[in-house]
Amino acid sequence: MPPKDIKKKKVQSPKLAAKSSPTLKPKASPKLGPKASPKLGPKANPKKRKADVDKAAAATSVRKKQATEDSHDTSGSLAVCKVSDIKDISDASREALLTKNITMLFEIQQKAFSPCFKGLDVVGRAKTGCGKTLAFVLPVVERLRDSAKLACKKAPLCTTIAPTRELARQIFNDFELLGNASGLVVKCFYGGTPFGPQCEDLRNGVHVLVCTPGRLLDHVRRSSVALSNCKTLILDEADEMLSMGFQEDIEAVLDELPKTNCQKLLFSATLPKWVNAIVEKHLTNPTWIDVAHDPQGNKTNDLIKHQCVQCAPALKGDCIGDLCKIHAGAFGKTIVFVNTKKECDELAGNDKLQAIGAGVLHGDIPQHAREKTMDGFRSGKIRCLVATDVAARGIDVPAVDLVVQTRPPQDFEAYVHRSGRTGRAGRKGTSVTFYSRNEEYLVKLIEHKKGIKMQRVGPPQARDVVAAAAEDAVRQIDTVHQASVEAFTDKARELIEERGAEVALAASMAALTGHFRELKGRSLLSSYDGQTALLLQSERVIETDSKGWYLLRQMLPRELADACRGCKRCKDERLCIFDAPDNIVPMILEATLWKGNTIKVATELPELLEAETDIYEANQKLKESKQRFWERRKGSGKDGKGGKAEGRGGRGRGQGGRGGGHSGHGGHGAGRGKGQSGRGSRGRG
Repeated sequence: MPPKDIKKKKVQSPKLAAKSSPTLKPKASPKLGPKASPKLGPKANPKKRKADVDKAAAATSVRKKQATEDSHDTSGSLAVCKVSDIKDISDASREALLTKNITMLFEIQQKAFSPCFKGLDVVGRAKTGCGKTLAFVLPVVERLRDSAKLACKKAPLCTTIAPTRELARQIFNDFELLGNASGLVVKCFYGGTPFGPQCEDLRNGVHVLVCTPGRLLDHVRRSSVALSNCKTLILDEADEMLSMGFQEDIEAVLDELPKTNCQKLLFSATLPKWVNAIVEKHLTNPTWIDVAHDPQGNKTNDLIKHQCVQCAPALKGDCIGDLCKIHAGAFGKTIVFVNTKKECDELAGNDKLQAIGAGVLHGDIPQHAREKTMDGFRSGKIRCLVATDVAARGIDVPAVDLVVQTRPPQDFEAYVHRSGRTGRAGRKGTSVTFYSRNEEYLVKLIEHKKGIKMQRVGPPQARDVVAAAAEDAVRQIDTVHQASVEAFTDKARELIEERGAEVALAASMAALTGHFRELKGRSLLSSYDGQTALLLQSERVIETDSKGWYLLRQMLPRELADACRGCKRCKDERLCIFDAPDNIVPMILEATLWKGNTIKVATELPELLEAETDIYEANQKLKESKQRFWERRKGSGKDGKGGKAEGRGGRGRGQGGRGGGHSGHGGHGAGRGKGQSGRGSRGRG
């Protein structure tokens, strides 16, 4: 909103001066006055006081219960049957599931149980957050119960491969929950951990092994594990493993399996057509279970609200910090996805994100620190996680309210998996994607390819941040013990008498939520601070953007019109929106306009009139962008300027410089560096 008088000198706020506002005297609000609440009165009736306390506690309980119900209002829609309806689930597994309050199964879990339990090869696809992990863990555990006593040392009965360490840990937790109840020994192996304890575990005997591709292949080549007795192989997020460069590792592992009587399961939220090659080659008459089909063509979770914000790169940090406060608040969780590890570290250093406690997760972070970060995020100690795609696949963290993508991904399957970290297990969630003007075509392509419609919204506004903070303050007040309330009662009474109940309470809530400074707004159109978005409305159609500029230059003084920026037409063709510096907004609003024209402050971003996107041209532009990326990366391996390639090979051995590569991928570029383990320059996440 524009300031009321930009020429006034800044003075101390009269609202906080003692007795300065006659409308805020102690008696102005009888509900909050000293005598209105028996808890604040010096001679309150003890029985009445106790009754009021009980009443307040009951109201708090009802409010919390209502909030919980609101967050789970669609959880029942995903459940299709009771656990007790499936007779092949053992009592031990049912009791284990009850410890996690699981009494119902989702569609993918129900449909996958029978073929997986019978030992058939299965390819399963379901939208993110619909329980794919339990869909293969539960039937496999039930199938292996009778075979566990026959297991040989160093020869697991079930081997599960996942692309990232975090996903492997999550699968391990589910296997451990059900496996321990059935007498199965479950272990999880991945890179960044010592070999010695893992070899000792294998010598003692393992029934179920969960691992990442590289670490499993290392054990196979060391002969510390044998897959000759494996009855089930599970590939979770197989498309991601293949796209990350693990195809050779997967093929090598598959060659070690028994040629007959070995069940193979492949599950993912996205199964591109090129995955069919590995299915046809290695699976025998697979049963296809696809519950991700949507009549409207939406390939993402239906419970996710998709939004996008046009924002300059330099402003993203502050906008993301405010989005976290609005959508997640002081009690929710946010995941912010970035494309590079450098961007991850830089963004996590933003003041607003540091203030809410941001954690960092990417491939360069030591494994023990990654596990500590994920544990803190799950428990709520870390409220905002800034991560690369190591957290995009299969990671199930309860109650993630918001997912932010700092730019549209060029891999559209990645968008599905990133946004799918929210809206899980029946909860609603929001996914917000930031984009610049030259990335708008990617937003259009995502909408077209994934069958979704992104809502164009403005950046977070100060009024929305304050409203969310006020809700958080109320929830924090609800958690205060009555003894602490009584300890502050005397001082509260003095403050109310001195400044008025409303001012005292409002200032306390502001201090409680960390709002000490003057609130500053930002433009709904461009996200820039110090700018206000204004709406020009005409009684006639504004044919083009230049016609909007013409009207502004004709009706406003030249110095005011020259200071305006970014005039764009709206879908209502009699409207156009533009930016103006805060200090001249009052003068623009007071300017004399032509008859039938008005200018007002925009309170929300209207639907803009956008040019139609040619999907073919957008696809060509994307191909060219990818080609330039690979050419730059290939060139970095020749001129000696490329980065270090991560993974088993460390630095490449060769002639021209260091091979380019990064976490999870890695290049085959030649280099002068010494190889550390003979595998060269192919990376591993």
